[in-house]
Amino acid sequence: MEDRGLSPPEPLTFQPINLTVKNLSNQENVKATVAVDLKDDSGGKFEIMGEVGIKPLAARGNLAVAGLKTPRLWRYIRDQVNVEIAGGRLELGGAYDVSVVDQVFQVTVTDGNLKLNNFKVAEKGHANPLILLPSFSVAGAAFDLNRRRITIQSVTSRDALFQSWLTKEGTFSLISLLSPQQSADVQKSAIVAAVPSGLAD
Repeated sequence: MEDRGLSPPEPLTFQPINLTVKNLSNQENVKATVAVDLKDDSGGKFEIMGEVGIKPLAARGNLAVAGLKTPRLWRYIRDQVNVEIAGGRLELGGAYDVSVVDQVFQVTVTDGNLKLNNFKVAEKGHANPLILLPSFSVAGAAFDLNRRRITIQSVTSRDALFQSWLTKEGTFSLISLLSPQQSADVQKSAIVAAVPSGLAD
């Protein structure tokens, strides 16, 4: 398959893909058990185990991602920032509960965890890291969409490195590099707007 979230689209391969569904029914209050596990072409592994109901529409279970190469995620923002994710592996997991109650979409996540190993961010075209996280983890995270609430029990980092310098404009370089880039059309519009009327052709 192709990942059309990228421009130009790039191949996206998952192999093997294993899916097991038991007791699937459209009867009211009957829940099917679902198990999905698959691997992408970078070695990342995705697992979902849980229950799915059709009447009412609901799903709950556990999600786990392991060994996902973080440079793969950078591709989605590579044209918007002046940095690149040069290395790292991501693990995350948690328990999810999704339902529709009185036509209101509800999502909660509990026992969330995230780990980054050897995560490195560098300026485009440069080898020296601006951000280096040999070991970073988040534990005990929870999310409630309806209450708009996020809680985190702990954040742990070891031997982290953040490198930045003061630019001539008086801002930290890291902030500038991480800020979204303006497109050429937006930059042109800003220049034209700054020119007195009658002089912008």
